[in-house]
Amino acid sequence: MSNVNCSKVNSILFILMTFSAYRDKKAVTFYLGYLSADNNADYFAKAVASTLRGIVKSSEDRLARMQFKEAVELAKIVQMIAPLCEIDDDELRRLHVKCVDEVKHINGILKLENVVRGE
Repeated sequence: MSNVNCSKVNSILFILMTFSAYRDKKAVTFYLGYLSADNNADYFAKAVASTLRGIVKSSEDRLARMQFKEAVELAKIVQMIAPLCEIDDDELRRLHVKCVDEVKHINGILKLENVVRGE
């Protein structure tokens, strides 16, 4: 690292001064990796791939949490309504088939207004 010039050292200091405590460590680590790789394309490819993996994982986790919350809300509604309805097994099967067809037809976007109007 003895061959690092002053402008590179100034860049490191700039990164340290401008980023938050968490980010500056990552920024410095990245920049030092970049300097030691001497503009190596593999280093950038790995850094981008790692960043994209983190973004995708974060999105997956957020979507999974949202789906869980929706499932809980739906279960509460079903638990409240089911005791009020007297539906035999045949009617339940027909209702299931009707709902599957409806969701396929509307591409999963269900609007209460359309259901009320019988659409």
